[in-house]
Amino acid sequence: MRLGEALDILYGELVNIPCISAFNGVTQNIDNIESGNLFFLLHSSDLEEALNRGVYGIVFEGDLTIKDKEIAWIKVANIRQSFKRIVRYMLLKSQYSLVFLTPIELSLAKSLNLPILGECVKEDILHKLFRLYKESTQDKDSIEPFSKVLYTSRRDIEDIDIYKCYSLQYARQEIKSSDSEFNMQVPLHYKKTINVVSYSLFESKIIFNNKKEILPLPYIFLPFVESLYATLLFLQDKHSSLDTQGELKSQVLKNIDISHLNLQELALYFIDSNAKFSNTAREKSILFCQNLSIFECKTLQEQDLQYTTGIKNNAKIIFNTDEYCKHTNLLTKYLKLHASHLKLLSCYPKNIKLPRTTQKNIMLPYPHLTHLCQILLKTTYHLAIVYGISRRAFDKTRLMPRQDKNQNHKSASFQPKNNNLQRNIFEVYNINI
Repeated sequence: MRLGEALDILYGELVNIPCISAFNGVTQNIDNIESGNLFFLLHSSDLEEALNRGVYGIVFEGDLTIKDKEIAWIKVANIRQSFKRIVRYMLLKSQYSLVFLTPIELSLAKSLNLPILGECVKEDILHKLFRLYKESTQDKDSIEPFSKVLYTSRRDIEDIDIYKCYSLQYARQEIKSSDSEFNMQVPLHYKKTINVVSYSLFESKIIFNNKKEILPLPYIFLPFVESLYATLLFLQDKHSSLDTQGELKSQVLKNIDISHLNLQELALYFIDSNAKFSNTAREKSILFCQNLSIFECKTLQEQDLQYTTGIKNNAKIIFNTDEYCKHTNLLTKYLKLHASHLKLLSCYPKNIKLPRTTQKNIMLPYPHLTHLCQILLKTTYHLAIVYGISRRAFDKTRLMPRQDKNQNHKSASFQPKNNNLQRNIFEVYNINI
């Protein structure tokens, strides 16, 4: 990207006369900087390291002391707006449109290997978009607008004036987008595609498109499956008039096998307590959820769960209690209802306002990983939900006692159907699995 091009996109003012004339990348994350990059300085504390890493340009807001006159210093009136301008430019150039999903839908989309933009709030989307932009400039084949899509839940780019649409669940939020002709919004209704046959704590047997499926998902997440699928069908319909329909069909729908759907934000971990725990229970299960807010489920409504009489009645309990509000953690509510026979432990990062602790539902904060491991070792519980850390990050700490090679140590990514511990839990609850 040439310097003059960047100035035009950013509405920037070049405050010096640099020696450079182009950039080989754009980034906002100090860890992604490569020599020759244009860097968005969102935090002044990153300046020294950015210069040491060999940036060719700095985009900044306000007053800043120029330390290297050979690189380009670009001053902008509002760095957030300039960020959105360059995102829009690279999307248009690479001919990608945006599909906005709720965090749970985005997690489901990951399991289908759909192209994701902004897998987490901290992801450097400029770094990813520049790669797509660079690839598009090398591809001479003309592609119709809206023919390529990126799935995201980033609300900070929602009002970008570009081809985009929203999932049905996402559209229930207060949409900030302009009334531009480029904005293509999914209708706020859809035909239900799932019939629930039976369910257990972490599994749902359903009929989908006249075919029986077993999903490793609690039934509370099935409306998000329907919303995601309806969004993909909507995209297919929008492409139906294009000549490249066959290619688009494979890209947008990819002949989705719904049985592969799972919540990648959750990781299920099984431990033999005889080796690792000080209490008398034989095994414990731990759910790791890195994204603390993913289960707030602000868009889910009681009428979304009109599957069976039992589920309808359960939905009334979940949504019509004094405890429920739009910030309630739906997973916790679900487990309180369906795992009442189990002793639950919820672990939250420090400085998070905790729900009320009861004898059956223990809520504990952890300031660091060592403290978390001590909690998991010494507290008596059947099922623990650990928020704010991924299973992978927890495994890397190696603070827990190692499992004996001869012991049956099971782990899974939220797929408990072949697990003896989970089978015992389901049998106690007396629901088919």
